[in-house]
Amino acid sequence: MRELAGGIRCNDAFTNRGRQRIEERLPNLLADIKTIVDTQSQTDPSFKSTRLYTRLSAAEVRRQLIAQKQYADHELPSEQTIRR
Repeated sequence: MRELAGGIRCNDAFTNRGRQRIEERLPNLLADIKTIVDTQSQTDPSFKSTRLYTRLSAAEVRRQLIAQKQYADHELPSEQTIRR
């Protein structure tokens, strides 16, 4: 409406909108998660797969990030995001 009334075209910052990816906000997060999970990982007992399995839940990984790596609760992603 302002453009029509004033005759001046307004430029919006559409590309600057939205949230930053968690990897951009916390660049060491993936390495810290890997450090915590690697100590609890094990291979498939039947050796049918090369995947590693861990008994840690996403909630526990999040708690460990706060306790061991001194992340603040408000800056970490949710459990669901960590699970992915």
